[in-house]
Amino acid sequence: MNGIDDPANRLSPRGSSGTRATRAYQPLRPAGPATRAGLNPYETANLVEVLIELVNLTRRLESVRMDLACMPDFNLMDAFSIFDEEGEGYCSQD
Repeated sequence: MNGIDDPANRLSPRGSSGTRATRAYQPLRPAGPATRAGLNPYETANLVEVLIELVNLTRRLESVRMDLACMPDFNLMDAFSIFDEEGEGYCSQD
């Protein structure tokens, strides 16, 4: 039995020893110079500034969330109703 239905030809997540089979993954190779679109120094500096600002804003948001969670009179439904003026159960930019 050397056909497709032969159990020896079937793929299994476990090797013959009963341990998990591993695959050898190839690392990603950088694109060649013709296809690489690098950032110039100004764009790199801009990107770094934006990412730092994003991290700082995320930290500040989490801090405010933690402060709100500690307030006994804070109610998420009441806070949502401020933005859901028409009582539709959702809010949008419009």
